[in-house]
Amino acid sequence: MSLCHFFAFIFEWELKKEYLSDPSLLKPLEEDESIISGKWTLRDFKRLSSNFEYLALYSNHTHSQNMSRINYILRDIWNVFCWELEEKHVKQIGQKDKLMIDAKNTIQEKGLMSLFSMNDLSIQLGLSPVQLTRRFKAAFRMTPKEYLISLRVEEAKKLLANTDWTMDEIARHSGYENRYYFSRAFRTKEGKSPSEFKKIHQM
Repeated sequence: MSLCHFFAFIFEWELKKEYLSDPSLLKPLEEDESIISGKWTLRDFKRLSSNFEYLALYSNHTHSQNMSRINYILRDIWNVFCWELEEKHVKQIGQKDKLMIDAKNTIQEKGLMSLFSMNDLSIQLGLSPVQLTRRFKAAFRMTPKEYLISLRVEEAKKLLANTDWTMDEIARHSGYENRYYFSRAFRTKEGKSPSEFKKIHQM
């Protein structure tokens, strides 16, 4: 089997007619750093190549389950891009808010533990919960709670798709005390229950 490679995204935006007729409207867009444009090369070649091979495999079939798998793979590719983009953003932050980089690393290291507490994190950093939330959002464009939920749900999605564990086991390994809190957080984030996700995506 030949190895397929998927290395980059290329973003090309189509402008509305009013922007084409009035060049002065383009300046704010050109200065907006949140707008992604041009070619973005990705570093995780191995993961992306694997995803691309699965896309090639499933794209030849129109079965509804295959379409769901394709959507799952595309979301994974998009997540890789977002993670690498976030890493670039963190590097640009540099030493401007090293404390928030420490906060993010702590959430990554301990966030899958059910006893992890944002209040304990804020005390550890010498900040109030409000200060932590405000500074974290300024640095990473999301609150620490949103980041924690995202981290836990992504871990749960991997376990749902690749293991035969019970919901209680997946909940514990994703940082939740029980399956009820886990199911509620998962549904809020993904728009479907863990059981529905598992049925669609388990390989």
